[in-house]
Amino acid sequence: MSAKWIRRMACAVVVGGVGMMGAVSAAEPTGIAPAELLNFEQALDVDVIGTANALNITPEQARSRLNVEFHAGDLAERIRSEHKDRVAGIYIEHEPESRLVVRLTGHEAIRPEFHQFGADRLEVAYELGAEHTFAELQRWFDSFVPKLHASLTNWQGGYVDERTGEIVLYVLRSENVASVSDIRQSIERSAGVPVRIVELETPNVNQAVYGSGHLSYQLSGTWYVCTGAFVVQHPSTNRYGLLTAGHCAPSNNIFEYTGIDSAFHTLTHVARLDNSTVDLGWMTGGAGTTYGPWFYANAWRQLTGRRTQANTPIGAQICRYGRNGGYGCATVRSTSHNPGSACGPNGTQPCASTYVGLDSAAGLCQGGDSGGPWFISTVAAGVHKSGNPTAGLCTYTSTDYAYSQLALQFLY
Repeated sequence: MSAKWIRRMACAVVVGGVGMMGAVSAAEPTGIAPAELLNFEQALDVDVIGTANALNITPEQARSRLNVEFHAGDLAERIRSEHKDRVAGIYIEHEPESRLVVRLTGHEAIRPEFHQFGADRLEVAYELGAEHTFAELQRWFDSFVPKLHASLTNWQGGYVDERTGEIVLYVLRSENVASVSDIRQSIERSAGVPVRIVELETPNVNQAVYGSGHLSYQLSGTWYVCTGAFVVQHPSTNRYGLLTAGHCAPSNNIFEYTGIDSAFHTLTHVARLDNSTVDLGWMTGGAGTTYGPWFYANAWRQLTGRRTQANTPIGAQICRYGRNGGYGCATVRSTSHNPGSACGPNGTQPCASTYVGLDSAAGLCQGGDSGGPWFISTVAAGVHKSGNPTAGLCTYTSTDYAYSQLALQFLY
């Protein structure tokens, strides 16, 4: 092959022609497509098996669930807008049948809805009488973040459970019991809602680890490894590049990029956000680098769109890929998840409740997976931030922030 492949386990970058835009190096957007590229339906077939394995259900059941979940996002987003003053929680469940459950404050009844998506039916069921809206509980939770950070040595984050109306806090089992009890009582007195404590055996970590591999970089003389996510374009400068996690941050702004075919390329950091709200960054190649709209899971896929955070229902299945954890699928627990004190340049500052938290099989989200893609078939959902392999917890940054705060677009 005359063109030199620069492949990551999460993205294809191809060396080819040179383009210029004023004084800024530009690039041809499309390289040579990988062999055996999966389209949306083919990728969905793969994710059906991944979901079936993750949930221990049949492939037929998994396909039905993925079908209704794909459409449920639009319904959930519309309902949150229509009943914004009453919504206490929205989540999807599949036993004994698929339902989008909408918990509302007050007792003014709303008729259920029934939607048919091919052979699969989804009921929208309204449950009345919740004491607090989700927005109220989220404000109470967020107001306590500084106290949680200051009072608990090993606070590991938390979220508002839209299924139950509880505030959930993750703490290490080694945490001071008296401090945990004081925090629980303080929140319960202020918010008037129960607080659920979940103890973890090991801490959550931003998952860039020591070693060598696909997207490696030096920080203070030590080599670290991350995973690349999706190819992006910066329209105002006509540059293309690779999206990853913001905490993947080399001291010299240089990433050494090695592909699955052992091709090598040097990519240069352009911009990153590594703060309480967002954990994203992107890099670009030099003159002569071309790009393609492909990413890798357990096979090559062509990106066809993106899923917003507001369009992601609680209980839905999202799949992902990381260089160490590999391919797998997980269940959305919260779209307003707080990863604890794992934000900022040193990974020790309090986070905001802006991330997506998921439950997975133990060991799915591993060190080195930071920056990897989260997706629905060929639709981008997010970029991996952190995880807890022992507890089966995963966290990603929504693709929303790549658009709104880094002014990027995905290459389709």
